[in-house]
Amino acid sequence: MILQGKPVADAVLERTRAYIQQNNLKLKLAIITSGTDPASAIYARNKMNACASCGIDHELISMPESSTTKDYAKMIAHLNNDPKTTGIILQLPLPSFINEKQLIELIAPEKDVDGFTKKAKFPPCTPAGILTILDYYKGKNWLEGKNAVVIGRSSIVGSPMATLLTSRNATVTLCHSKTPDMTYYTKNADVIVVATGKAKLLKKEMVKEGSTIIDVGINRIDGKLYGDADFENLQDICDITPVPGGVGPMTVATLVARIVMLDKEVKKQKSQEKTM
Repeated sequence: MILQGKPVADAVLERTRAYIQQNNLKLKLAIITSGTDPASAIYARNKMNACASCGIDHELISMPESSTTKDYAKMIAHLNNDPKTTGIILQLPLPSFINEKQLIELIAPEKDVDGFTKKAKFPPCTPAGILTILDYYKGKNWLEGKNAVVIGRSSIVGSPMATLLTSRNATVTLCHSKTPDMTYYTKNADVIVVATGKAKLLKKEMVKEGSTIIDVGINRIDGKLYGDADFENLQDICDITPVPGGVGPMTVATLVARIVMLDKEVKKQKSQEKTM
């Protein structure tokens, strides 16, 4: 079975849209971008379109090429203090001379839509969205007792994904570039999440028939997109997300729903402060 992301994303966006309308919410997302990366511009546009479909205001702040880390920091501080801005996204990558890690940590946790800051209220959107995909196609309790392998240990996908899978009572192995004989682990896995940025890394001979593969990779080769899994040779023996059209739409939908979740958290905090 091909695990398409769009039907799952559409369901999340519809629930988000309905909630915003029913509660007459006024929400706004600010996206800060360098304006120099074409792929970033596409990702930012997808996020803004999804926000618009749910009735969320959005602002794209394209920083001049001459901007320094200090200039970005000033913009983040302004948005942190802007009561009309519900959520902030720092669209990566930024130019190499900009300190991304420093800037990410400057985003107020209550406005951190991506979930990248150390004090984030929620986990990063991609791993959170992957859980939603699995729940949609497999059921809420499916992961319990399953052998899960995560390939890639980045702080925004691999590592938090391993934590989320563990929270669902899966037995999790986190593989990476230094893992010897990765096939030993993947061959015994019921579910594999691959997020390495290496096209077609996960081959048919590395998995068992009937396993579930979540492909986070986006690799452009000769103008065509490929995932980190060898989709063509795996789709007949496994349940697998396609690239494009799998995890991507769900990440965006999770991001939009996250804006509502952050708004709820802020209002909850204010309510608690009043009763103290």
